[in-house]
Amino acid sequence: NIIEAGKDFNTTLLVPPFLQTLFEHLDQNLTEKGIYRVSGLEADIKELRSLLDKVKLSTNISHFAPHVVADVLKLYFRELPEPLLTYEFYDQAITELHKVKDKGDEYSVLLRDM
Repeated sequence: NIIEAGKDFNTTLLVPPFLQTLFEHLDQNLTEKGIYRVSGLEADIKELRSLLDKVKLSTNISHFAPHVVADVLKLYFRELPEPLLTYEFYDQAITELHKVKDKGDEYSVLLRDM
C-alpha cells in the first residue's frame, strides 16, 4: 500500500521520492481552481495509488489531473498511523506556537528545532 511505499526511501531525504513527485506536480498546477477541494475521478485516484505502490522511486505522473494528485496526497496523510505532528509533541507544539503567534519568522525556526 502507499504507506509501505513511504518506508523505502533514503533517510538523508526529508520526504519519500513519491511524495516529492506529488508535491512537484502540484507545484506546477497551483493555479488550478479548488485543487484540494474538488475531488478527482475515483478510477484515476486508484490508478495513481496503484502506480505509486508499485514504483518505489519517482515516476512520471504528468498525465494525472492535479485534483487526482491532491486526493492521493490527502489520502496518504490521512492513512498515516500517526499524524505528522505526533501525539507525543502535540501539546508542546501548541504551547510554543501560542508563544510565537505574532512573530512570523520565529515560527519556522521553532518548527525546525522540534
